[in-house]
Amino acid sequence: MDSQPETDFYGDIPLWLVDASKATEMSPNGLAIGHIKLRSWQIHHLPAPSDLAGSAVYLVRLTYDFDVAPDVPPPLWAEVGFEFHLNGCIVRDALPRVVTAPAGYESYQLSEQLYFTPRTTHDVGHWPAGSPAANVPLPPLRPELSCSGIGGTEVRWSHTGGVPTGSHTAYLVLELPERCAKVPVIASGRYEIPLDRAQRLLPASMSSPFEVRLPVPGSNGAPSAPAPVSDDGSALRVFVSHAPESEEHEGVVRELCGFLAKRGMVVHFDRRHLQSSPDWDKWITAQIMRADVVLVVVSPYYLAAAAGDLPEGDQLGVAIDHRRLTGLLHRHPEIWTKKILAVELPGSPPNALPGDFLPGVGKHLTIEGFTPEGMEELLEQLEDRPGRGLGR
Repeated sequence: MDSQPETDFYGDIPLWLVDASKATEMSPNGLAIGHIKLRSWQIHHLPAPSDLAGSAVYLVRLTYDFDVAPDVPPPLWAEVGFEFHLNGCIVRDALPRVVTAPAGYESYQLSEQLYFTPRTTHDVGHWPAGSPAANVPLPPLRPELSCSGIGGTEVRWSHTGGVPTGSHTAYLVLELPERCAKVPVIASGRYEIPLDRAQRLLPASMSSPFEVRLPVPGSNGAPSAPAPVSDDGSALRVFVSHAPESEEHEGVVRELCGFLAKRGMVVHFDRRHLQSSPDWDKWITAQIMRADVVLVVVSPYYLAAAAGDLPEGDQLGVAIDHRRLTGLLHRHPEIWTKKILAVELPGSPPNALPGDFLPGVGKHLTIEGFTPEGMEELLEQLEDRPGRGLGR
């Protein structure tokens, strides 16, 4: 059984109170009251049953925290959800399922059909000794708690009757297509707190997109690629919108992203694996909304994709990027003219921006090379920004 090392912090779901008369996209101007912090995920690859030929099975342990400001009333109820954006992904089972009374420590194991079942002292089960599937420990739980979404691509835990602060542990059994290296996830949260109607405030939150890398079968626990970026909540989040017109162009974009990551920024850009996702646009929108800065890599392909001049189905990601950015730029120019920066890569011919980005985004930042000197103009724009500030 192969394991992926724990990653301590995947991100957070910020919680606000916003003006009831404004759209939630204006939530950067809201009153921050706390976070749902997305902490460690531990992932084990398990042998798939014979009836799941062509699939890979993973046991996942995840942790999330409710972290609400001390001067804010505790939530009356709250919900945390995880959507898996990959065709063929199924949440086969999850723990905890339903809690209606206080429950102490319990231990479970997976059945041959990959369902969680209570484990007894004398129950050996069919898993080999030491398998994580043979002993799944669940810490004490407080009511009311329920799980929904089992059998689909999204799982949610709802806490009602008061929401305890601190850490909460949950488990999933995921069925995925074989040979997947990573799975895109969007975490979301909802909540309710006592509010004075006269204040005209509404509870709001923002989804948190991230990617989970999966252990490679036979790797003896070594990950197939670097572990997911550990975002401690202070790093500048950068989303790069580009048209991957060639392997050479893609390589240069990767150099750009690698350079920024080495400067301590959290960078997202590779979306090609999402073409098989039925909710590709939802994933891209979540990335854009959580970014502090969106870099638009201008190129002839980007301009053609934005204008709809490419063959049908080509550069879908760019079209989604462009449509969403244009809408945000026109509705909330005071926020998004500061967040969207147009850049030209080294060696690129001069390129025009899509007309509907103008006049808000009117200047190209030229990258001469991937050195502090060659990136000077862009770094000046990025490094004087407060981390995670404009994304909220």
